[in-house]
Amino acid sequence: MAVRRPLVSTVLFAFALFLPSSSVPVSGQGTPPFTEDFESGGLSGARWGVIGSARVLADPLNPSNHVVGFGIQGSGGDLFSVYMPSQGEVTLCFDFLKTVQAGYGFIGVRRQSSLAHTWLWNSDLFNVGINGNTPVNQWVHVCIPFTPPYASFALQLEQSGT
Repeated sequence: MAVRRPLVSTVLFAFALFLPSSSVPVSGQGTPPFTEDFESGGLSGARWGVIGSARVLADPLNPSNHVVGFGIQGSGGDLFSVYMPSQGEVTLCFDFLKTVQAGYGFIGVRRQSSLAHTWLWNSDLFNVGINGNTPVNQWVHVCIPFTPPYASFALQLEQSGT
């Protein structure tokens, strides 16, 4: 019998990578090259290369929504998108929720063909990427314009904390 791990602390959902930053699509205009709303109930191999402990579950604040959560704490990434070519400046938008004070989320990019990675954002006041300083039990919407530092990159997500 498979053991289901409970959600440890953080949840990320519904993010999109828009190209280029200067033309972020507004509602109904254009299609971002990478989107995920998790409403399918699973993590598609067409979008996600390494899934780790990530799984789709009900949003704790709105059970009719689906979100992605993590079964364990990670280091160096726990959920990775498929690799995509860099095409200059992009904007990454996502919503983030932490369910306990000591729950920390990170999102960044990983270089193809090596373990090199760059953290773009963290949910608190760590010395990597942009500090989110997010409240507990409140969804936060984040948009980050950046130029991928690698010719080919994957999005990487992780949670750490208790």
